[in-house]
Amino acid sequence: FLNKDSEIIKFFSSFEKKVINEIEKGEKLLEKEKDIFKLHHFFKNFDFLSLKFLSTINPEINSYIEKRKNIKKIINGNDIILLGIDKKFIEKVKEMIEIEEMKGNIKTKEEAIEYIRKKKHEIQGSSF
Repeated sequence: FLNKDSEIIKFFSSFEKKVINEIEKGEKLLEKEKDIFKLHHFFKNFDFLSLKFLSTINPEINSYIEKRKNIKKIINGNDIILLGIDKKFIEKVKEMIEIEEMKGNIKTKEEAIEYIRKKKHEIQGSSF
């Protein structure tokens, strides 16, 4: 995207450098994986500006941005622990629920709980 040795880079703020770094990282990820939702783990912390720029490269990101804005965070860590999931898997489980929510597969807390119950052995048996 921009040469790290470019003269203009030294005038960029730390925020602008962060955005450029995210864009470059996002471009590489998009080359390898075409399912935007599988990239949620990487994109969930991206700045909105970085995602908007990436959408000029891959328009499907606009769909991801819109769906990500509507995540309701319908389940929390305590809910997950009460279902017998080890604490070390909480963030991964929350991410799984967010992805299913963006895809439209989960809309309520009850559906999230049912999803976790069905995936419990898969979750606990993995090394995420």
